[in-house]
Amino acid sequence: MRSSEIDAEYLELLADSDKNTYIPTDFMFLKEHNSWRPECLHLLMGTASSGKSTLTKDLVAEASKSSRVIVYKSEETTTEFAKDLHNGAYGDIMKEDIHIFSEMENENFDTVRAFARWLEKKVVEIQPGVVFFDNLTTSRYYAEKRPNEQLAFVSWLKKMAHEYMIPIVLVAHTRKEVTDNMNRLIVKEDIRGTSNVTNLVQFFYVLQKIMTGNTWNLFLRIDKNRGYRVKRTLFLMDYRIDRNRYISSLPVEFEEFKEIYQQRNRL
Repeated sequence: MRSSEIDAEYLELLADSDKNTYIPTDFMFLKEHNSWRPECLHLLMGTASSGKSTLTKDLVAEASKSSRVIVYKSEETTTEFAKDLHNGAYGDIMKEDIHIFSEMENENFDTVRAFARWLEKKVVEIQPGVVFFDNLTTSRYYAEKRPNEQLAFVSWLKKMAHEYMIPIVLVAHTRKEVTDNMNRLIVKEDIRGTSNVTNLVQFFYVLQKIMTGNTWNLFLRIDKNRGYRVKRTLFLMDYRIDRNRYISSLPVEFEEFKEIYQQRNRL
């Protein structure tokens, strides 16, 4: 549709579509904007030990209950990720609806363009409800590239999300010198590689693990939600050690977070 053709009826249709939940979720941080949004890039960032991989596994398993899912792994084999799913006690998920591809096992494409064509072909063949790219910042098609090449790669992913009307979830590391217990909040400028990629995504989530004594608390902050209003932006992730999985996220007030942060372990 050309911009000249946009009218009040079309805008109302768009507003109504934003109210729909296409992939059901039990995670409160996703419920804030009616779960993963079609045509949007969602970026989840945290330190190397923040719990991103475990949370990503749980988000994949949950999404697979209602749609087909593509998972592209840059740091794990397909077998390792499948074992993680099994260890998370996901006996009720439809494993045939999770399509796992590993950079450690797949063909090493000579160019980013060749990889892009391959991934787009998989999207066309599988027709997933959501795509997870874990980990963007360690992928050979991104990690050692120049900033403009990194931007071009994420721009292409954004275009694909729009063209095929699917959400794409990117998982990213912070820079190596960034730690969870440092004396400030983790922010988008802490992402590994060029921070300009955060300007391209519609949703940006920051994970920060706070250690107090022998207890750790993983907080998730909605740092960006372009085009969508959210009432709450700070959540405590509910991890069950006996099941090796996150089962939900609980909204917390900033003052509660601040109190725990002030009590954090320090060297």
